[in-house]
Amino acid sequence: MPGDEHCILHIPKHPKCDACQRAKSQKRQCRRRHPEEELVCDKRATKFGEVITFDHIVTLDPAAMSVEGDANALTIKDLGTGWIECCPTSSKTEEATIAVLQQFIGPKEKVELAYTDGADELRLACNALKWRQRVATPGRPQTNGVVERTNRLILEGARTLLSQARMDKKWWSRAVRCFCLQYNASRRGMDGDTPQRKRLGYDFLGRLLPFGSLVHYIPSTKKSTAAGEKFGTTTRPGLFMGYRLHTGFMWSKDYLVLDLEAFRNNSAGKYVPILRVEKIHKKRWKAGVSKRRSTG
Repeated sequence: MPGDEHCILHIPKHPKCDACQRAKSQKRQCRRRHPEEELVCDKRATKFGEVITFDHIVTLDPAAMSVEGDANALTIKDLGTGWIECCPTSSKTEEATIAVLQQFIGPKEKVELAYTDGADELRLACNALKWRQRVATPGRPQTNGVVERTNRLILEGARTLLSQARMDKKWWSRAVRCFCLQYNASRRGMDGDTPQRKRLGYDFLGRLLPFGSLVHYIPSTKKSTAAGEKFGTTTRPGLFMGYRLHTGFMWSKDYLVLDLEAFRNNSAGKYVPILRVEKIHKKRWKAGVSKRRSTG
């Protein structure tokens, strides 16, 4: 059986992992190799921002809209560091794309070259940000194969995390963000460094826990604990949902959790607010709390 470390990213696919088998099974692929299609530019990027590529993931099924109202997501990959990001959005307009790209780049960082498939919203966003851009060959999506493979990596990762946690697919907007941060923090390249270390120069300082795992958290307000008994515990059970991020998608040192009681008592299926907390304690982990989790 796979160990606890495998349950963070589920990479590579494990033959004895139920979540991997449910979420990553697919038909056999027939590929024709075209070496020239593997390259997105003439130079090999060596640092963050030299070359980035991005594209939209569109959910055509209305039932696939996230609990937070997101119907699309912008996938971004930096070729110099291997840093990946997936940002849920309510639309794929130029304005929404610009907002995500501005959040992706830190205050002291810049983009030298952006590679896209030439979609209007992506092209206009690059123009507005004054980024030099290169467009994939029209009608040949394979020429932008880097971001296509990144899309697949993130989609498989999010599906696996949701399957492992037994949470409804409507929580995909949180699963993709958690997967990307943990990928950047733990996935090592051929040189032994993670995307986090290559971009920021230091290793991730937080805890890496399986998405949806049971934790105990300390409520951030006194009001949250005032209703309890004076001599009761100071923590509450919750579900781990990821990390709070600053501009540049850098961790703010806060975790995101769902209060377990509020989540279970939400029989109406409404959105349950995600709490921002400073400290969590890992509880015994298992896939699922009692039965398959819904949107609330």
